[in-house]
Amino acid sequence: MKHLIAVFLLLFSFSFCSSNNDAEDERNKLITTWFLAQNNTSIANEYSKVFYMNSSFISVKNYDLYFTQATTENVTSSTNKKFIIIHGWQSSDRNVNSIPNAQSLKTRLVETIWSDLFATDFLTGIIAKGYDVYFYTYLTSDNISSNATRFKSQLETLFGSQTNNVVIYAHSMGGLVTRGALYEFSSTPSSILRILTAGTPYHGSPWANSQFQDTSGVLGDLATFFTSSNGGKDLAYDNYDNTLSGASNSYLTTMNSKSGRDNLIYAYYGSLDSSASNYAGSDSTLTPACSSLGSTFANSDCIVPVRSAIGTNLIFGKTLSLGGYHHTDINLRNSTIRGTILTDIP
Repeated sequence: MKHLIAVFLLLFSFSFCSSNNDAEDERNKLITTWFLAQNNTSIANEYSKVFYMNSSFISVKNYDLYFTQATTENVTSSTNKKFIIIHGWQSSDRNVNSIPNAQSLKTRLVETIWSDLFATDFLTGIIAKGYDVYFYTYLTSDNISSNATRFKSQLETLFGSQTNNVVIYAHSMGGLVTRGALYEFSSTPSSILRILTAGTPYHGSPWANSQFQDTSGVLGDLATFFTSSNGGKDLAYDNYDNTLSGASNSYLTTMNSKSGRDNLIYAYYGSLDSSASNYAGSDSTLTPACSSLGSTFANSDCIVPVRSAIGTNLIFGKTLSLGGYHHTDINLRNSTIRGTILTDIP
């Protein structure tokens, strides 16, 4: 009903000048914009889903039996601790314009976003430590604050009955969504035991700022294209240290004024110099981005400066360098990194 009222008001506001072509055009633009906004919100709401992975799924990829949408019943029926895995920004999300079905979200998680993870023994290690495994997905092109609200709702509904029993692993933007959700609660949620983030841009990344993109050649043009969505813009460097002239990020500035719950966060980061001469990985595709960031933003993981990934001026429970690896590597792509993070899971 409230949607119909909004449409009526839009129409009514121009009804007295409908004979004016300019007014007619403006009315049509407003109505189109309103419907697009409503549709985008509906799509983003449907992307916000938690899936439970039965341990049998590791060996038998039966989505219907072993990779199912999480419910309060399957959370509370097990006394195991809960491990939630959250992805970072997905460049393809900027082109999403339709509501997904459950199967498409499952394959998005298993066969696209986390395909490399399923080829390792990390999940087996998590299960061996007494955890049930869950995956959270969301539409990364939507703004971070809305996604944080959605994730908070999922945490509250599904895991609200848990006590010091939930550990979250989040890569990149996923860490911002998680920290945003953490501060959406009226007080520190008793369910969350620890939050592990890898390469999360707590102060943003210059790659999402026009001031940096405009001076970074082809890589800057690519970054402009990929970060043009609301979610991409929310990744912009907040310029807390006045390093990037004209840059700002009001969302991160507001979020970074909050405190009192960050002791739950363990922040991991990659640390490469501007020439990536200390690169320790096996896929150097991303290392030219370190050169573009230059000495001004070194050290970094070629996407996120270390000063951003450690949340300078925020008081985390722990910050730890994962060594000379880039932004993709540190997302559980390296056995040493997986071992380090596994050790910090209580």
